[in-house]
Amino acid sequence: DEIDGVFIDGIVKTDRRYLPVKNHGKAYLATANELRERLPAGKILIGNALRARTPNKNGYLEHLEYLDGSYLEGWGHKKNLAPSLDLMSAALKKGRIVMLNGAPRNMNRRKYNRMRNLDDR
Repeated sequence: DEIDGVFIDGIVKTDRRYLPVKNHGKAYLATANELRERLPAGKILIGNALRARTPNKNGYLEHLEYLDGSYLEGWGHKKNLAPSLDLMSAALKKGRIVMLNGAPRNMNRRKYNRMRNLDDR
């Protein structure tokens, strides 16, 4: 009861050529499916899965078979906007959650990270 669910970051990056173990995306997917099965009823599983610009032709929509939704970064960039909206629409039609990164674009992150209290931020 202490948590609402689990977030998996970078779920679609598991088959990258720079990782030390090749083809471990299938094992990672098996682990994600096991996590889904072990989560108590009513708990959500969200992943950073959907991508507008990717070699994967469907933007990794297949990950929504076991995820309750996806977090999207970079969706508002000019090149990403239209394909990201298509992915969001497809996810919502499947009844999935769409969570968007909404950080300001021109924010000075270095200055922000030096701020030590919430009032300054």
